[in-house]
Amino acid sequence: MGVFGGLLAGVTIQYLGVYWCFYFMSISYLMGVLALICIRGIKINMDSISRSLWHHFAEVLKIIRNNRVVSTLSIMAIICEIFGFSFLALLPIFARDVLKVGPLGLGWLTTSQSAGALIGALFLASLGNYSHKGRLINVIFLFFGIFLILFSHSSSYLGSLFLMVVIGALASSFDAMQHTILQLNVLMEQRGRAMGIWMLSIGFGPLGFILTGSMSVYFGAQLTITINGVFIILAFFILLITVPNLSRI
Repeated sequence: MGVFGGLLAGVTIQYLGVYWCFYFMSISYLMGVLALICIRGIKINMDSISRSLWHHFAEVLKIIRNNRVVSTLSIMAIICEIFGFSFLALLPIFARDVLKVGPLGLGWLTTSQSAGALIGALFLASLGNYSHKGRLINVIFLFFGIFLILFSHSSSYLGSLFLMVVIGALASSFDAMQHTILQLNVLMEQRGRAMGIWMLSIGFGPLGFILTGSMSVYFGAQLTITINGVFIILAFFILLITVPNLSRI
């Protein structure tokens, strides 16, 4: 839906004003609430509820401490959230000051990113039960950093649209591969907690937006995205050396 949402937002800002975007967003959230209200027949595990929050938290810490794959994926997720996905905060600056395409151009940039996310998801689905999942997520992690750097130096609007497609595909593929590897490398009864660990990791996202926005004040949008991309590449090589087993999964 982001393919349509991004373009709709650009058209709305261009012809109606920014505030209309918030009206449309509010309506979409209300539709989501109505959909949740309609859900019926959920079975609740009362034994799980009866346990204390600290018990569940202790179990999470035990998984992180004992499962190197889970802890490594958590680190990768945190790095990507802080230095990778935070590029979205600076897209309006790229649209206005670097590419000079305005709100409608920004809409096409976000649409391209969402289209790439869809392509990435379909590509992973076509692979089936791919046997080199660790190697694949490492490659995705590396190329995410590389293409962020390429985007930061692009002065061509069409070239930037293409790079946004690739970045969107890499971002969605990275998330999907994390889910897959997490679920396959924990016990059946630990899968819920494993996803909780992932959610905890992506909770660092707001910190990335603050950091990236603050850096752009001093270094500019282009150099900030370049620095973020370089940091992801350095993190890739550090993890490759310190956690070589991930590539063998």
